[in-house]
Amino acid sequence: MAGARRCCASIGLIFAAWTTLAGSAIQSVCQLFGARPFAHLWLNKFYSGILSSLILYAVILAVSYVSDSRVRLAFQQTETAQLNEQLSKAQLNALGQQIEPHFLFNTLNTVAVLVSEGRNDVAVSMIAGLSDFLRRVGRLL
Repeated sequence: MAGARRCCASIGLIFAAWTTLAGSAIQSVCQLFGARPFAHLWLNKFYSGILSSLILYAVILAVSYVSDSRVRLAFQQTETAQLNEQLSKAQLNALGQQIEPHFLFNTLNTVAVLVSEGRNDVAVSMIAGLSDFLRRVGRLL
């Protein structure tokens, strides 16, 4: 920010010097009476252009603030997305660990009961469904 101030002031001084030099050259060529010294004209030119320099400085600050805000917003959104992804993975992992012992125990007991009752077709179907389910859960984890 301090660099931007120095830059604007430097540009203002250089512009004032350039226009003053051009004005002095024109005055000397035209041989106007009462020509003032360069330093006096230069400072007049600088002070008369200070309002436009301040407006330029304010515009530069506003543009840099908007640009920085967009960068910060994009970074924040990326970070939020990463945190949401980590949260989802942690929840899925916790769910997987919670389901495994009880779910498998109950399913295997049900299959054992079906086999002991002689309902092998239903038991095979249930084992295939369990296998499908575990394959899908494995992909999510």
